Amino acid sequence: MTAELHTAGSGAEVIDFASRRRTPTVEEVPEPELITGRRRKLPTLPAGVGGVVLAAPKNCVCRIGRGTKKGGDTWGHWVREKGHRVERAKKTLWWAAGTLVVLAWTAPFGIIAAAVVGLTAAVVAGAPAKTKKSAAASPVEAGGGVAPPAPVDGTSTVEAGASMPTESVEAPTPPTDATTVPVQAPSVPRGGRVPVGPPSTSPLVGRTTAVDVWTEPVRWGIDAYGAPVETVLPGNPGLLTGGVSGSGKSVASHQMLCHVALDPHAQLWLVDGKMLELVHYEDIAHRRLGGPDLDAFGEMVDDLDAEIQRRTRAIAGKTVKITGRNWQQYDAPFILLHVDEIQLFTLQGKEGKELAQRLALLASVCRALGVFISVATQRPEDSVVPPLLCNNLVLKLGMRTEDAAQSNTVLGNGMAGRGYRSDRFTGDQKGAAYFRGEVGDPTALTTGFLRIPDEDEGGPDHVRDIVAHATELRREAETLPVADNRPPRADRLEVASDALDAMEEAGVDRMSRVDLAAAMGWDEEELRSALTRAGVCSPHPLAGVSGRGWYRKDLAALMR
Repeated sequence: MTAELHTAGSGAEVIDFASRRRTPTVEEVPEPELITGRRRKLPTLPAGVGGVVLAAPKNCVCRIGRGTKKGGDTWGHWVREKGHRVERAKKTLWWAAGTLVVLAWTAPFGIIAAAVVGLTAAVVAGAPAKTKKSAAASPVEAGGGVAPPAPVDGTSTVEAGASMPTESVEAPTPPTDATTVPVQAPSVPRGGRVPVGPPSTSPLVGRTTAVDVWTEPVRWGIDAYGAPVETVLPGNPGLLTGGVSGSGKSVASHQMLCHVALDPHAQLWLVDGKMLELVHYEDIAHRRLGGPDLDAFGEMVDDLDAEIQRRTRAIAGKTVKITGRNWQQYDAPFILLHVDEIQLFTLQGKEGKELAQRLALLASVCRALGVFISVATQRPEDSVVPPLLCNNLVLKLGMRTEDAAQSNTVLGNGMAGRGYRSDRFTGDQKGAAYFRGEVGDPTALTTGFLRIPDEDEGGPDHVRDIVAHATELRREAETLPVADNRPPRADRLEVASDALDAMEEAGVDRMSRVDLAAAMGWDEEELRSALTRAGVCSPHPLAGVSGRGWYRKDLAALMR
C-alpha cells in the first residue's frame, strides 16, 4: 500500500492512493462536513398535504411535456418510416382537416372537450416509467456509496480499503476449462457474402447403372463443410425451387430429373412452360406438355388426381403406404410431376390459380402414395405460387432471389429475419442455394454441376448422355412409354415445318390460327390439335393481329 503525507497550512493529511481515502493527522481540526462527506441538500417541499398541493402542478406540467413529446416522436417515426410515405402524409392532412372542421362546428364546447382529452392523454402518456430494482444489488450500491477501484496487485478491493470491514472476501476466480461454456460463432451470416460449398460435378455424370429411387437419395449439392446434402424423394410430398434467371435453377432441377430418369420403373410427368428446358426427356417422359397450355395442363392434373384416387382406393383399409417393396403389388410406380416456370400458368387468370390450388391439395395427400410434385419458378411471389402450395411442398431449394420477400416465399416465412436470405447470394456464386428439408434450418450449398452446351458450343452434354443411358435402361426393362395420341417425331416436325413455310410465303412472322389454317388448307381445330400434339404452345394473343395464333419463334422452338 502506498501513502504520502501532504501538508497544507497548519494541518497535514495522509492520502492512501489504494483506497482513495483521506486520513487527517492530529494537528488538523477539520470541519464535520469533511469527516462525514455529506453534501448540503436544497430545501425540500413540506411534507403532508401542503407538499402534495405544491408538487401536483409541477408533476402535471412535466407529464404534459413528456406526453406531447412522445406523441410527436411517434407521429414523426410513423410518417418517416420507409414505404407509403405519401399516403401517410395524406392521411395526416385529412385527419387534421377533419379535426379542424369538427372543432369549428362544435365550438366552443368541442374545443374545450378536445383540449381536456388531449391534456389527459398527454398526462397518461407522460407518466414516468417505473423501473424495478434488481434484487441482487451489490453491497456498495445498497449502501449508497461508490465502489472503489480494483487494486493493481491482484488483491481484493475489500482487503485494500483501510476503512472497510475486515471480513475476508475472496476475489472471484476465473472459471476453469471444465466449467467454461463455449460460445459458438453464429452460423447464420447477418450480412455480406454467404459461405457455400465448393463446386463439384454431379455424381450422375458417367453413371450407367440403374438408380433405385425408393432408397437412393438425390444429391442436391455440397455444403460449406464439404458434406453432401441429400434427400430420398419418396415419403416427401414435393419440392419448391425458386430463383431468378441465371441463378442455376434449371441445373438444379436436372439433378433431380436425371436421378429419377435412371430408375427404369419411375415415371416422369413433365410440364415445360418455356418448351426449352425439358426437351432432353421427350422420349422417356410418360406425360409431357410443351408450352403454357392451360387446358392441357388441366387435363394432366385431372389424370394425376385420378391416379392418386386409384392408389388411395387400392390401399384403403390397410395400414400401409406405397414403398419400394410393395409398389408392384399395387401397380403404383413412383411418379414425378415437374412443372417448370409455373408462373406461365398461374398468371393466366383465375383458371391458372385454381390449377395451382389443385396441385396444392394433391401435394397434401400424395406423400404415402409414391407421387412427388416439383414446382420451379423464377418469380417466387405469393401472386405466382399460392401460400397453400408453398406450405405443402415441404422441400425448399432457394437459389438467388431479388429480395428478402422472394426468399421468404421459397424458404418459408420468417427465414429472412433469422438470417437465411437467398437474396444475399452474389452473381458469381454459381449454383449457390439454400436447401431446407421438412425439419431443421436451411443449409447453404452449391448444387452439382451438369454441363448443357449451347448449339454453337462443343464439349460433352451431361444431361443428354445421362438420358441416353436412361433410355437404354428403360428399353431393357421394357418400360419406355408408349406415345399416346402423339404422332412420330418426323410427322410432328413436318406439321411445324409446313406452318413455317406458310408464314414465310405470306411474308409475316405471326399469323392467327384462322389465317394459318386457311393458308395451309387445314381445318382450324385440326391444325390446333396437331400443333399441340407436336409440342407447340397453344394459340395466344398476338400483337397487331386479330385473334389468337402463333409467332414464328413458337414454331421454330420445336424445330430446334
